[in-house]
Amino acid sequence: ATHLKAYAAEAGIALKSNRWLSNSHRSLELAEFARDRAAFETVHDALFTAYFEEGRDIGEMDTLCDIATASGLDAAEFTVEVLVGRYAALIDETTRIARGKGVQSTPTMIFDDRFVITGAQDANVYSDALRRLGAEPRHPGII
Repeated sequence: ATHLKAYAAEAGIALKSNRWLSNSHRSLELAEFARDRAAFETVHDALFTAYFEEGRDIGEMDTLCDIATASGLDAAEFTVEVLVGRYAALIDETTRIARGKGVQSTPTMIFDDRFVITGAQDANVYSDALRRLGAEPRHPGII
């Protein structure tokens, strides 16, 4: 955990230590709700900030409704969607597919169905995987 805090600090992110592990299922539902309303990036960033920088529980509906509202979404509509299970089935299905591919942790990156990289890694690990797959750098010296 110390090395993650150091990496985060280099990126200008002050990680906060949580005393719990949030159940992220509902936060994933909020992300899909936001995707359908062209607000995925905003909600994604807000979820990251809430959990990692503010130490909030992103499994709690109050937190998720605050994030929805702050992201310009209708929290009451999101609550109804949760109650009827509209996004729960999608999250369950994608989780089932991931488990079927051997994914057991977050993050897990799968490159071209050939390289599987689990856990938070240094950018060079990802660059190496892309180079091995023959990816061309978009900018000289960066892949």
